[in-house]
Amino acid sequence: MKSLLKLFVIVILVSVVFYGKPAAAQSSTTTEAKNEAEQNKWQEALKIYAGPHIADLVNKSEKVPVENNEIVFKGTVVFIDNKGFQSVPTCSEKTVIEGQRQLMRIIFEAIENNGGFVHQQMGDCVIAIFGWNQSADHAENAMTCYKQVKKELADFNKKYMAAGIPEIRLATSMDCGNIVTLISGTPNRQYCSFLGLPTQTAASLQADCCESEHSIMVSHRIHAAVSEGLQKELVEVAKRFETGEIEPLPVYTLP
Repeated sequence: MKSLLKLFVIVILVSVVFYGKPAAAQSSTTTEAKNEAEQNKWQEALKIYAGPHIADLVNKSEKVPVENNEIVFKGTVVFIDNKGFQSVPTCSEKTVIEGQRQLMRIIFEAIENNGGFVHQQMGDCVIAIFGWNQSADHAENAMTCYKQVKKELADFNKKYMAAGIPEIRLATSMDCGNIVTLISGTPNRQYCSFLGLPTQTAASLQADCCESEHSIMVSHRIHAAVSEGLQKELVEVAKRFETGEIEPLPVYTLP
C-alpha cells in the first residue's frame, strides 16, 4: 500500500512539473510565443529588404513609451522622400538595391541621431516623428536631421552616379504642433497612428515639394519654432491655404 502511495505522489509531482500550469497561464504563454514568432518573421523580412542595421534602428523606434490609447504631445512630423530612383538606372539590379539600402541607412541614422524615430516607411518615403520624448527642440532637431541627410547625400551621389544610378535629390516636408497618438488594434496586434494638423500639412507639403525644384518645404509653424539663426536661413517660396484659415500662409525652404 505504501509503495502504491509513493508511486501516486511521484505521478502527481511529475504532472505538476510538466503539465501543472493553469489553463490561463498556458494560453498566455501560447499567445506570447505566437506574438514573438510573428515579430521574428517581420524582423527577418525587414533585414532582407533594408539590411540588418536599419532593422535594428526600427526595432529601437518601436520601443516608444505609450501610457494610454491616446496621447497628445507637441512635436514635428517629417516626410523624407527622394527624387531619382524612379528614373531608369543604367546599372545592375544589385547596385540599385545596394544604393537604396545605403540611402535608407543615411536617412534612418540621421533621424536616430537627432532624437526622432521612424514611424513608417512607404517605398522610398520615410515618415519620422520628433518630440515624442518631450524635447522642446523638436522642430530644430528635425531641420538638423534634414541638413545631415542632405550633406551625406552629396557623397552618396558622387559614388552611385558613377555606378549608373541617377542623381538622387531630396523631397522633404515638415510641420509641427499638437500630434495625437492613437493606439488601435487588438492586444495581440497593435498599430500606432500619429494624427492631427502636422501630419496633414506635412503630407500636403510633401506632394508640393515632389513637384517643385525644392528639396524641402516647411510650414510657417516650423519657421516660428526654430532658432533665430535658422529662421534667417529659411526663404519664403509660396503661400497656401490651410484648414480654418481665411488668408494663405507662407511656406519656406532652405536654399
